[in-house]
Amino acid sequence: MKRRRLIELHDSPICPGSLRAAFQEFLAFFAHATGVFDPAAPVLSSVLRGTGARTIVDLCSGAGGPWPALAGKLAVPGHVRVLLTDMRPPRPAGARAGCRGSAESAAPDCSYNHEPVDALALPADISGAFTLFSSFHHFDKDAAARLLDGAVRKGAGICVFEATSRNPATALLLLFLAPFAVLAMTPWVKPFRWSRLFWTYCVPAVPLMMGFDGMVSCLRTYTPEEMLGISSGLGGGTYTWEAGRIPARGLPASITYLAGLPSKQAQAQAGAV
Repeated sequence: MKRRRLIELHDSPICPGSLRAAFQEFLAFFAHATGVFDPAAPVLSSVLRGTGARTIVDLCSGAGGPWPALAGKLAVPGHVRVLLTDMRPPRPAGARAGCRGSAESAAPDCSYNHEPVDALALPADISGAFTLFSSFHHFDKDAAARLLDGAVRKGAGICVFEATSRNPATALLLLFLAPFAVLAMTPWVKPFRWSRLFWTYCVPAVPLMMGFDGMVSCLRTYTPEEMLGISSGLGGGTYTWEAGRIPARGLPASITYLAGLPSKQAQAQAGAV
C-alpha cells in the first residue's frame, strides 16, 4: 500500500487551539488508559542502557503521549528524567497534566519545556535520548532524515514509535471506531474543560477528527523497511539502526519502531564538538 502525503485536520493552521488541545489530550489519555505503548519499554530501555543516558527528550509531545507512566516501565538503573517538548507547547494546565501520572506509575522527574522546540533544529542546550511517539509520520522522508540526523550530530540515541500501521484494515478500524471511543471515554479525561465537552458533544469535532486523522495517520505511517531506508547512511557507520513491529497492548494492532544506537566513538566525537 503506497504511502499517502495527506494533511491531518488537527495540524491545520485554522484548527482552533481549544479543539487541538482537546484532541491531543484525548490521545494522551488513551495512551495512559490502555498502556498501548508499554511494549515499547524494552526497546527504549536498551537504547538508554547502551548510551548511558538518563534524560529522555520527547519530541512533538503534544499533551504528553504515554508519559510519564511509561517511565515506570523502563528497565534501567538510576534516576530517569523526562523532558517533554513541542513546537506548540500546551498551556500550563495542559503541561502539568502531561507530566502527571497515577501514584503507582508516575515518573520521578517529568517536566514540559515551555519554549517551542523544533524537532528539525534541536537546541544546543537540550540533550539526552530522543523519542517520538505517533508523530514521525508527520514528516516527509527528507524532513524525517533531518530529524534523525539532528540526534546523530549530538551522538544521542533515538527511538521512534508509531501505533498506526499502513494497511486498509487498521485505517478503516480507526475511521469507524475511534469516534465512539472518544464519545465513551471523554468524561474521564483530565484536566476538565468545558471546551472539550463542547467540541465532543455539542459540536462533535473531536470524535470526527479522531476518526479521520486516525485513518490519515495510518496512510502516512512508514513501514520498518522505509524507516531503515531513511536512516541508512546516517552516522557514517557509527550508528546501529533497528526497525520492526511489536504487538500493541490490548489492541488488535502493532507498534512500528525505529531505534538508533550510537557507538562509543560517535558519543565521544559528539561530546568533543
